Amino acid sequence: MTAHRNRTVSCLGAALVVVLAAMGLVPAPAHARPACMPTGIAATSFGAHRHPLVGVHGWTGKPGQMTATLDAITRAMPNTFDPIAFDYSNANTDWAADPRVAQCLATFVNAVSDKQRAAGGDGRVFVVAHSMGGLATRFATDVRYAVDQPVKPGVLGGVVSFDTPYLGSPFGNTAAGSAKQALDEFWDALTAKRLMPDRSSDAVRCLAVHDQTRPLPSGCAYPPFLPSGVPVGQIGGDITLSRTLFGQKLYDVPLRSDGVVSTDSSTGYLSSGPPGSTPPRGSFGFQDIACTTTTDRTLDAVRTLVGSPNIVAGIIKTQLLAIGQLGLDSRILDQVLADDPRAELMVTLLAAAISDSGCTHTNILTEPRAIAAAVTFLKKQIQTPAAAPPEEEILRPFATAGGAAAGWHVAPTAAGTNVVDCRYPSASPASKSPGIQFCAPSAADADACYFPRGSADGLCLQDPFTTTIFPVRASGPVTYDLPPPATPRPLGLLLDDGTRCRLRNGGSWSAQAQHPDYVGYYGCRKEGSDATLIVWADRDSDGGIDRSGTGWTVQVGDESGPLTTRYVRKVFYVGTA
Repeated sequence: MTAHRNRTVSCLGAALVVVLAAMGLVPAPAHARPACMPTGIAATSFGAHRHPLVGVHGWTGKPGQMTATLDAITRAMPNTFDPIAFDYSNANTDWAADPRVAQCLATFVNAVSDKQRAAGGDGRVFVVAHSMGGLATRFATDVRYAVDQPVKPGVLGGVVSFDTPYLGSPFGNTAAGSAKQALDEFWDALTAKRLMPDRSSDAVRCLAVHDQTRPLPSGCAYPPFLPSGVPVGQIGGDITLSRTLFGQKLYDVPLRSDGVVSTDSSTGYLSSGPPGSTPPRGSFGFQDIACTTTTDRTLDAVRTLVGSPNIVAGIIKTQLLAIGQLGLDSRILDQVLADDPRAELMVTLLAAAISDSGCTHTNILTEPRAIAAAVTFLKKQIQTPAAAPPEEEILRPFATAGGAAAGWHVAPTAAGTNVVDCRYPSASPASKSPGIQFCAPSAADADACYFPRGSADGLCLQDPFTTTIFPVRASGPVTYDLPPPATPRPLGLLLDDGTRCRLRNGGSWSAQAQHPDYVGYYGCRKEGSDATLIVWADRDSDGGIDRSGTGWTVQVGDESGPLTTRYVRKVFYVGTA
């Protein structure tokens, strides 16, 4: 939500909008979809060892509202992020599923990622979103709403949301919410000389409270879950109203809200998906930021708000000052507990929202405890490897007629050319083409070999990270037309930190000290290091690789130390040219 402006002008503006709308005199814009707002990407420098941190503002908001938040985070995490804000203020009263929000955000995030990758980085982008900006981020990852190109797999490194209404807001789909939206639209038209937006703008309607028993209003798209593996940190304001009388405390009324969004909603990501959807895999956390404000301070703010003598302000004053009546507190508390906001609670929430508390919907963006929570989430997220389906490459070193394929070369034949045993027909576990053999012994690394028809002289690919193949001779009969396995295992893995792993081919390996029931599936080495690492997993695992999420993961470590989960960036199979 935007900060409250001069209240006299605001109230008169709201009244004028209502009158103009009722008379049908609010001009409508052209039907052509407006272009995305200027991005600022070209003027931003991205470092290879820093990650882009994108700020996404909320309903009726502007990118400048995210500046202080981004600055505070980058000060707390120096040399970690390059901050940049996304601007959709030309469509900030449209539901976040609209292409002017979802598609423009997806295009923005992809472009930021591409630029950081071009600078030598890994292309991962982290998002800090306020209010409806958190929902916009979700829509931007789905091809149904970002039709041209959703956020690419593996780009989104993590999301931290501030007071995002995952389950809606009590002001959604209400007259109060509509008045707020109309007021901000009028103010933008007045100050930025824009035409008033199409009166079909639907964000306020689609921000209605919803859950498993209360659906969104008709025509409102449900925000899809983020891709599996994307970590989410949720921060919600939690205001307690301390009932005071002449400066003396009487009791507390917990509002469980930031004044606009309930804490159940702002931390309700996992229960907010489309009906029938399954929550994704990943790391999810939430943090309530609790504040207390007194009724004395709140009423002072109310009196300032409605100090103007105009008629609209007088009506608001009459409603808001009702919170000064102690007799309403039991009704307010009942409505909080029943999650059933009515007039008494709505008025109280509105008053709390304009208080000086650090936990209000607007103030939470600069509340030190909220910033600290965001930093904690981001530190964990940045250590979480990127989630994306691995790139697949089929290495084709063997010409079907014999010899090396173009781009490959055969190592010079040494004395005592490797002799291998292929008498027991077995296809290479990494094969994607017919005729690629698994031969013995394991010491020869002969698990990806090819023999042209009728010949006992063949070639083997031992190292999938080179373009060299080695000559071998079969000591016995060879089966030439072995079909590849139905589910091949990669001969090589490239992990997200640059570690290279080669499929195990027999041999005796030690057990892992901390997981004695695990076995080794791949031997690994990181470039520039002599340390040998191993991909460990349970004996019943699928080749040591967890393929259950969007991104494939492995557990890597030596024989004695702890294991680290890493994403597989690329997999290598073997075929014929």
